[in-house]
Amino acid sequence: MTSKGAVLLPTQQQLEEIEQHRLADAREGSQQLTPQQQEQLDRDLERLGVKDMPKEVHLQQEKPVDRFNPIVPLPELEVQKFEPITSDHATSALVDPRLVASGWRYRAFPMGGWVWHDKPAWMQRTDQGQDFEIVWGTHIVAPGWGHVVSWLHDGPFPNGFGSPYMVVYIGSGRFMGRLWYLGHMNYCQVRPGESFHAGRALGRLYNSLNSGRGWIEVGHAANGYPMAMGEGAKWHYLFTSPEWRWSY
Repeated sequence: MTSKGAVLLPTQQQLEEIEQHRLADAREGSQQLTPQQQEQLDRDLERLGVKDMPKEVHLQQEKPVDRFNPIVPLPELEVQKFEPITSDHATSALVDPRLVASGWRYRAFPMGGWVWHDKPAWMQRTDQGQDFEIVWGTHIVAPGWGHVVSWLHDGPFPNGFGSPYMVVYIGSGRFMGRLWYLGHMNYCQVRPGESFHAGRALGRLYNSLNSGRGWIEVGHAANGYPMAMGEGAKWHYLFTSPEWRWSY
């Protein structure tokens, strides 16, 4: 049994799911993996093997309690899930009634819009940015239209943001007008230089500290890089309520 807060290794079923996700994403033209992305994915999956896990991961109980330490046990926090996830609010404002008939509704996207409307999200600690979790292997989505500025590289999870991780500019919604980094999300589906719309899948979460959940840290990157500890507290309020927008 894995203790609470431990770094979890993928099961065989999860590895098969990763492969299924990779094949599904590759079939979508706008999300076709480049050779560089495929090479990075292969390295990440290899790193997740037991042989490659750093020794300190298996000695977590000897670590001092430190809220900024990414491998200490984490408190149980209430899941953010909004039910019902649809609303008929302002349905009459739709110009074409066929949109209503086809299933479009005004829906709540958790964590300020980074999480798809029918997925739960768990708020976690605040340090350089805001950490939170979603269902393991599912997507982080764009909270507004934007642009991928760069991919950065850091040490492996859980002691670093991984390689690569994404820096994006968000041009609409509550995160608009700033650069944001998406730490620990190393399965990236949008390349540097590409633009995206609100709701676009940016990547999947395969790094995990709690069973069944994928871990991400979203933080302000004023100069294109993660900022100092404590910066996340300035932006925590942006994540505490859902972003409501029209979606199918």
